[in-house]
Amino acid sequence: MILEANRPKLPSQMLDASTLGLALPGVVALMFEFADGSELSGIGPSSDYIFPRDSSLDRDCVSRNAISGWQHVAVWKPRAAGYYEISVFILGAQLARVLVCLADEPEPPLLAALEEYEIAVSCLLADLQLELLKQEQLREEEGLATLRSRLDATRDRLDATEAVARTGSFRWKTSDGHQIWSRMNYALHGYDQSADSVSYDMCLDRLHPDDRDGFLATVNAAVAESREVEVEYRLLMPDGAVRYVFARAKPYRDGEWIGSLVDVTELRTAEDALRMTQDALSEASRVRTMGELAASIAHELNQPLTSIRANAGAASRWLKREPAIVEKVQSSLTSIIRDAKRGGDVIRNLLTMTLRSGPAIKTSLAQDIVQDVARLARPELIRQRIKLEIKADKEPSFVRADPGQIQQVLLNLVRNSAEAVESVNDGPRLVSIICGRDGEHVRLAVEDSGCGVGEADRQKLFDPFYSTKKNGMGMGLAICRSIVRHHKGSLEYQARQPRGSTFTMTLPSA
Repeated sequence: MILEANRPKLPSQMLDASTLGLALPGVVALMFEFADGSELSGIGPSSDYIFPRDSSLDRDCVSRNAISGWQHVAVWKPRAAGYYEISVFILGAQLARVLVCLADEPEPPLLAALEEYEIAVSCLLADLQLELLKQEQLREEEGLATLRSRLDATRDRLDATEAVARTGSFRWKTSDGHQIWSRMNYALHGYDQSADSVSYDMCLDRLHPDDRDGFLATVNAAVAESREVEVEYRLLMPDGAVRYVFARAKPYRDGEWIGSLVDVTELRTAEDALRMTQDALSEASRVRTMGELAASIAHELNQPLTSIRANAGAASRWLKREPAIVEKVQSSLTSIIRDAKRGGDVIRNLLTMTLRSGPAIKTSLAQDIVQDVARLARPELIRQRIKLEIKADKEPSFVRADPGQIQQVLLNLVRNSAEAVESVNDGPRLVSIICGRDGEHVRLAVEDSGCGVGEADRQKLFDPFYSTKKNGMGMGLAICRSIVRHHKGSLEYQARQPRGSTFTMTLPSA
């Protein structure tokens, strides 16, 4: 379709009958109508005046769809208001028609003159058609150049985007191995982009020898089954550098595949560095934990060893008496045996936790466990000027537990409470051990009147390596909860009012 802006200017002689040397009396309008509905008028009124647009009269004398190339129809028929159309020219889909409108029925001399005019117009329109074709060709060439420019710009944007993302793309014809690579794909494989052609073998030449078999097995299976494939492998560069890439491809059409690959070298390098850091941290954690366990063992063994030393000294003094007081010696020796057994239990519990073996479960009296803990803890609390109180039900409470491990937990809780109470100077300095049945369980709790635990610390109390103590390792409560859970029990913390803490351990009753 020819738009007004693109339509060539019609020769003036086509618009002026007098230049053709023709006398056309009675001609009231000479118009050129175009396929887009626009028109150029020569003389006389416009076609809208002669053929009102709201008129029901047919404006077309010939259907454009039924003709091709030049068509000339010499007809005349009545039109609106006594006007007659006597000649129609069709030029493809470009120039629709030329109308010569007369006020009255034409006479033979006028028809002959019009025939000469038609011949002249035909020649001029033939020149116009050639000009139109030239301009159409020019527009097509300009459009093609625009498309090429847009394609080049798109390729440049794609290259820039791939360079930022470290991503390459490719097309691969599996029948002959021919490939087409993007600019970044050349860079990822370490090839010069000036290479005349790219083949599948060029990709294989860059494969790391250790990854070649796995790569081929994965890709060949996907090609055989015509399914999408993902594979990660290493490229060995000419300078010896190793590049990690992740590739994804899928069938496209006619035996051709399309795909992309991403350079993940930095990611894998970061993962390796993270793994090494984690290994180093794990080793540091192991050493730290062993140090804490060693400190815990020393602390746990110090109590029975101190007692053994004191009882041995007492026995020695009783023996040196004249006469020796055998009953006192016997009592001291009994205490030594008991404390030695206590030291052995500490070692056994450590081995149990280290070897991850289960606790030595048996039916035990909870009140006895509490009394043993009180006996071990009381001397230390007395030195700290802290009162130790026992609140145990008179009715026996039996538990299914390893008594040595439960003693260890209770003793640790008592010592923690003592440290919290030690900083209190304006109130009672009290630690209580509570024992009694609670439905199907036995409740063992340690209460204190200490400084308590801050709101922010309560959720992390039982986390490994988290401690509210200045020099704490943060393993005591974590180990305690682990021991209790091995007994199918629970260990929880509750704040007391106005201050203080309660650690409650529940164990299945026997």
